This record gives sequence, C-alpha cells and structure tokens, in this order.
Amino acid sequence: MVSQLDTEAHKQDPKQPAILKCFGAINIHQFLTPPIQEDFGYYFTTTVTSHTITPNLWLWDLARAIKSQLRQKMSPDQIFAHLPEAQAFISTLPSAGLVKDVLQAVNGYDILVSNLGRLNIPQQYGDLQLAAIYGPSATTHIESDQFVNASYATALLML
Repeated sequence: MVSQLDTEAHKQDPKQPAILKCFGAINIHQFLTPPIQEDFGYYFTTTVTSHTITPNLWLWDLARAIKSQLRQKMSPDQIFAHLPEAQAFISTLPSAGLVKDVLQAVNGYDILVSNLGRLNIPQQYGDLQLAAIYGPSATTHIESDQFVNASYATALLML
C-alpha cells in the first residue's frame, strides 16, 4: 500500500486522506516545430499532478491514476498552455528571488515520478547473466526529494 509515503498531510494524521503531489517530466520533441529529431538537448516540460492518498490505496492503483493524469497533460494545448502567463511574468523583469519563489510554488511536489521506458539492456554478457536492476538511477539534488523506483529484469519487479 501507499500509506507509507511521507507527505506533510500524512505526517499530521496518517489515517486521514492526504493529497500527494507528483512531479513529472514530459518529452516535447514530437510537439516542436521544426521537428527535433535526435539533437542533443533538454526538450521537456514538467507538470505536477495531485492524487488523494487513503490508507487502503494500493501502489498500482496510484500508478494508474498518475499515468492517467499525465496522459491528459501530454496534449499540445496542455503542454504549452502556461507559456503566455510565463511570458507575461518574465516581461515584468522579476528579481531572481521572486523567480525562485514562483518556481518553488508552482513546482512544489511530494514525489518525483519519471518513466525511462523500456531500456534495451542485454540480460546475458558472455557467461554472466543479469539478475536484477536496482535504482534510483538519477537524482535531482533537491533536499528531501523522495523517489519511488520500479524496475525489472526478467519477471522480478524491484521497488
């Protein structure tokens, strides 16, 4: 179950529903004009989804809810909807401190969710065989970040 996630609301009363804010990245290569093929660069945007956590919620139900909300936010009209507001904010020439405060408020989250997708890692290396993959494979270097990593090689799921 998901009830072990350490959200601020859960710290106050773990038996009550809590809101879990998930931060995720969205690949925008396919939405750019002219099309960006295999150029090197960070072509992504981010989104924060919100989910109600209850004591009886299972991890896979939460994962499906996160994926469903991410799919809804992956359309071009959703991905680029914030740009006029962001441009208007930047045009006021805000201080670095104000930019930092706004970014922290907009991107505040409890957990970071990332999907690397299918990695083509051979399971056999000569006489050696891959038994499992453990993670996380990356870090944000942000204080108090929490990762939930799910990976598998063969039929073993590692959390």
